[in-house]
Amino acid sequence: MKPWTYNQEPAKVFYLVSHLNKDAFSWARSVLKKNPQAAQNYEAFTIQFCNLYDSNDKFFALEAQTKLETLKQTGSASSYSALFEEYISLHDFNDKAKEA
Repeated sequence: MKPWTYNQEPAKVFYLVSHLNKDAFSWARSVLKKNPQAAQNYEAFTIQFCNLYDSNDKFFALEAQTKLETLKQTGSASSYSALFEEYISLHDFNDKAKEA
C-alpha cells in the first residue's frame, strides 16, 4: 500500500475492501453499512476481518468432522482414501487419531 496515497484510515480500509470479492466483500460492506465508524481504524478493521476467517477455519473443521463421521466407501478404495485425506486435512487431528 502506498503510504503517501493511503495516508488516512478510511482510505486504507476502502482500498482493502476494493480488493475483496464474493463473501468477503459482502461481509465488509455489511460491517461498514452497520457501523460507518469501522472505516476510521484500519488496524481494528483488519483484525476483525482476520477473526472472521479464523472462525471459518473452525467451521470448516467441524464440517470436516461431520463428513468423516458419515464417510462410507461407495466407490473405489482410492476414492475413499482421497476423501478421507481431504477431510482430515481440514481438521486438527493428532497422528494417533488419524490412525484409528
